[in-house]
Amino acid sequence: MKKIFLLIPLFSIVISAQNSIEEINIFTGKWKCEEINYTLYEEWIKINDTTFSGESYTLDNGEKNISEKLILLKLNDYNAYIAQPGNNHPTLFTLIDFKKKKFVFENNEHDFPQKITYNFTSDSTLIASIEGIVEGTVKRKEFHFIKVD
Repeated sequence: MKKIFLLIPLFSIVISAQNSIEEINIFTGKWKCEEINYTLYEEWIKINDTTFSGESYTLDNGEKNISEKLILLKLNDYNAYIAQPGNNHPTLFTLIDFKKKKFVFENNEHDFPQKITYNFTSDSTLIASIEGIVEGTVKRKEFHFIKVD
């Protein structure tokens, strides 16, 4: 009987993560993050009911320098985040947790990051973070975005 009680919370997390594609609409728009030496943008558009396309970029004399292409999509019963930095191969992250506008994607096989988190603290503010283990040490970087479009 104890085993059933232990499995119910875990099963609930998986169901919550799998059914959250509708909530991903909050990603759409243009987001801006002011860093010390640059301004980072992330821009998302809704392609259809199961796919969102994004890009991360900086502006150099008004010209867009894309650093990463991004995709959010529902694949069968799973939600996925695909990141393709530069000319590298795309990397798949699976949505492992979703609560109150906070999305956590993970791929423990990737070098860095292994975890990507989008925490929408309001409809116009977002804290995104990347984290993982590099040479035995946990590394984490946060990006504080505001919605500009």
